[in-house]
Amino acid sequence: MRLTLLKAPLWPDPGADRGFHQFRYGILPHAGNWRQGRTPQQAIAFGQPMTVAIDKATNIPVGAHSRAPSPAIVPSPTHHSFLTLGRDVGLAAFKQAEDSTGDRAGDWILRCWDMYGQGGDISIQTPLEMKSCIAVNLLEEAIADDNGGVLRPWEIATFRLSFQTDNL
Repeated sequence: MRLTLLKAPLWPDPGADRGFHQFRYGILPHAGNWRQGRTPQQAIAFGQPMTVAIDKATNIPVGAHSRAPSPAIVPSPTHHSFLTLGRDVGLAAFKQAEDSTGDRAGDWILRCWDMYGQGGDISIQTPLEMKSCIAVNLLEEAIADDNGGVLRPWEIATFRLSFQTDNL
C-alpha cells in the first residue's frame, strides 16, 4: 500500500506544489463491510474532532468555538447532547433560518441525510422544548412531508425547527 498527495503541478497555480504541506490520514480496521464498520461516523469523527477548552474564570469545559458560559451555569453531573438525530442519520447543517424575523424569530434549519442507504426513522431529540418541526426545501419553504419522518435510502431532508423561547 502507498499513500501519495497528488496535485495539479501547473494549473491553476504553477507554485501550488511548492512549500510545506501537512495532512492527516487514518486506517480503520473493522470487521464486515463499511456499514458494519460504521465508516461514515468514524470519518466524521476523524475529520472533525471534538475540541474542548476550559474556561479559566469558571473552570467549566466549553466548546472551543463557543462563547464562555455565564458564571451562573453549573456543569451537569451527567452528559447531555444538544441535538440527537438517530444512529444512521448524519447532520449536514444546523443554522438559523434565513427569514428568522417576526413570528419566525428563533427558527432553525436542520439538514440531515441517510448515511447508509437503508432509510429509516428520523428521531430529532433535543433538551429544548420544540414547538414545531416542518419539512422545507432548500429555499426554506414549507413542503408536504410525504414520508412522515422517515428518510428514504440516501435521502437528504431539511426541516424548520421552532423552539419554545421563554425557557431560553
